[in-house]
Amino acid sequence: MLTLNLHQAKELVSLFGDCDETLVTIQECNEGHSGPGIYAYFDEYPEEGSCHLPLEPLPPIEFTVGTHIETHLGKPGVIVDATPNEDGKLKVEFDPVWVGWYLPEELTAVPHMEHPTEK
Repeated sequence: MLTLNLHQAKELVSLFGDCDETLVTIQECNEGHSGPGIYAYFDEYPEEGSCHLPLEPLPPIEFTVGTHIETHLGKPGVIVDATPNEDGKLKVEFDPVWVGWYLPEELTAVPHMEHPTEK
């Protein structure tokens, strides 16, 4: 059995609650992209990555251009525009041709790692 606290349950609903997929797997991992803890992912798309469900809310992070991040689905990228668009989203580059816009709460700053554009 797995137990979630209220913060983790709210996080789970905020990440997956408005999606059309029906099944989400929740499991405890000793090693994950955000360290040990509880992770969730869509059953049909495990290759898309998992979301860490932290015990406590993470403090807000000031993102700047060049900040290395992971999305809430564990995809690494780099902030290329730290000015939020009209929806409050920041521009993230994943490789030279793939760019996405994400809300700050969907991003986690990570230590510098080689980015696909740094070859």
